[in-house]
Amino acid sequence: MMKLLRRRGNPKAGLQDVLRDYELQPFPRAVMEVLRALRDPELDAEQLAVRVEADPGLVIQVLKTVNSAAFGLRQPVESVGHALAMMGRSRLESLVLALAVRDALPTVNRGAFESGRFWTAAARRATVARALAARYHPATQAFCFTAGLLQDMAIPVLVAARGAEYDRVLASWHASEDANLEDLEREEFAWDHAEIGTLMAQQWGFPQSLIDAIGGHHEGDGDQAVLLVAHLREAHEDAGLARMRAAAAAIQWDPTHVNEVVEEAFDQASDLAAFLA
Repeated sequence: MMKLLRRRGNPKAGLQDVLRDYELQPFPRAVMEVLRALRDPELDAEQLAVRVEADPGLVIQVLKTVNSAAFGLRQPVESVGHALAMMGRSRLESLVLALAVRDALPTVNRGAFESGRFWTAAARRATVARALAARYHPATQAFCFTAGLLQDMAIPVLVAARGAEYDRVLASWHASEDANLEDLEREEFAWDHAEIGTLMAQQWGFPQSLIDAIGGHHEGDGDQAVLLVAHLREAHEDAGLARMRAAAAAIQWDPTHVNEVVEEAFDQASDLAAFLA
């Protein structure tokens, strides 16, 4: 791990150490243009809408996602301009980043990794994190949604890059309701998926707050909602939920409300998971 930490100033070099011959896919030029526009304070809402609408495929994905139950808007969004007015720049940027990552990640189904199961868990983390933030820290809803969705984004890449040796670690994790994936990874490789996710986020130019949330989602000091949903698992769902509830109780969050949030958010996550998988 120390070798990677020393090389974090050059995320591409750190990733090459771990991913070997696997090449992390860059974001398409059109997506990069949209992200640059969203971060440009000189552009007004009308100019921003024009930049986003230059990529019809991205527009379709944005509107489909924001109109899903998982995103939690109270009225349908009909255009990019409407999305900007409803969500603001930072929230729309978070969504564009999430969609870009989804498209850049490899589609793999091998051994202990199932793409559908991975995206179901990711969608649940996103929707639960957003719903918890809505109750306890409303201003962070969009951030928590994106951080919850992307916190395990390194796993499909590691499956594609490291093959059978990483599959053995995943299989051990899925076989035990008590095991922590990050502990198994460190034991086997001296790094974990949160660290690799940090390097990926750096290479893709994520905002620093999101880089930190991905890197510290198991043991950081960031947003509580993001830390709580990190307990949710692809397998042994009940064990993961029990851990999340215990962690919520430890910070004195209302257990009745947490249970209600989980039940509703799991229902809302279904259509988002189907779209992402």
